[in-house]
Amino acid sequence: MDRNKFVWNTSFPSLTVCPHKRIDDLKVQAYIEENPALFQDEADKSDFRNFILKLANSSFDSFHELPMNKTFGIPSSSYLELLFDLKWNFEPEMSSGTLTRMYLDETITELGICYSVNSMIAKYSSYPYWRNNQWNLIKHREKVTVHPLDGEIYAQIINLSTSYDVYFHGAMEVPDIAKQRYTFPESDYSTVEIVALEISASEAARE
Repeated sequence: MDRNKFVWNTSFPSLTVCPHKRIDDLKVQAYIEENPALFQDEADKSDFRNFILKLANSSFDSFHELPMNKTFGIPSSSYLELLFDLKWNFEPEMSSGTLTRMYLDETITELGICYSVNSMIAKYSSYPYWRNNQWNLIKHREKVTVHPLDGEIYAQIINLSTSYDVYFHGAMEVPDIAKQRYTFPESDYSTVEIVALEISASEAARE
């Protein structure tokens, strides 16, 4: 975390939530019904469901599990669009005790489709930004900062409706597979407390 030594404001931690449920079964069924030529029998439909689930959850850890021998003629250039068309709508509620309102920004990571809080760069990895081939700078919301004298500061993400992974990082960083992650089941309510420590320089360092 960064602290402005003149005003003693500290950046509120940024985090990224990656839900384990990524695909909407009803949307997959509708896609199958709308493209009968791709699926000859029930085995094909089952194989497609397996393929799309593995694709949605693919990462550096699991790319080898993707069944590339049966992709139903879908080109790899269309994978991202297909995932967004069939994605499960992740709509938790966000609240905080800060003066600045916090939001969840959808972002694409090497871990799949995730959602970042208090990030200054998440939108540059959003699907609409990529789809429109944008290269322009985005006007960001104000980064959330807090003061040691503000009292108890909190942020809550509730009604997650699925198990999920959480990554903590800086506002100018993205989650990656090398970072530590915290995994929580659907029924768990998790609280993370952060304590600010005052660090004083020695007399020798001041000279």
